Amino acid sequence: TTVRNASIVTVGEQVSKRQKLDTIDFRSVLNTLFESNSLQQIRRRTFSHWPHHAIPSSAEMIEAGLFNCNVGDRVICIYCNIICQQWTPHADDPRELHKTLSPNCIYVKAKLMNPTQSSTTTTTDIHSSQTNNLDSLRSNYVVFRTPCNPNFSEIPKRYASFTTWSNENSPSVDTLVQAGFFYSGRATIVTCFY
Repeated sequence: TTVRNASIVTVGEQVSKRQKLDTIDFRSVLNTLFESNSLQQIRRRTFSHWPHHAIPSSAEMIEAGLFNCNVGDRVICIYCNIICQQWTPHADDPRELHKTLSPNCIYVKAKLMNPTQSSTTTTTDIHSSQTNNLDSLRSNYVVFRTPCNPNFSEIPKRYASFTTWSNENSPSVDTLVQAGFFYSGRATIVTCFY
């Protein structure tokens, strides 16, 4: 298993099994994680097309705090940006890999290190009367991070970026757009809008 820092992976490049994007230092953040019900539902929904016979299962991936990227078996943690793929059935445990490869991840610390004393707090969606409380949460927890490329958060805008895309030996535009990627306009370099 290898971990590497990367911000862009080209389609033609040999993609490693595990990679880690630039991360935020969570040492200054308390080991408490606030997750809304909506975020938990979104995590589950990302696995709606995960094969039912797949090992590890979607339930194991969800429990490990991972989101499906809709590209093969690639998954990502939105808290530490670790990306894992090319899972080995009956050998890879998503929880253990997440703990091993990203021990400082706030999700790992809050949910996976002490599962009996979980410091994960589930919040229901907060209404406008509680905006001040929401603002204080937003300032302290990465759950509420905005996309790095908000101009491409809409699917039609991502499709429009592929007008000059050469699709020889590449994934389809539909696959890339649905996975959140837009075309940079150079070679076969695509970037995730988030």
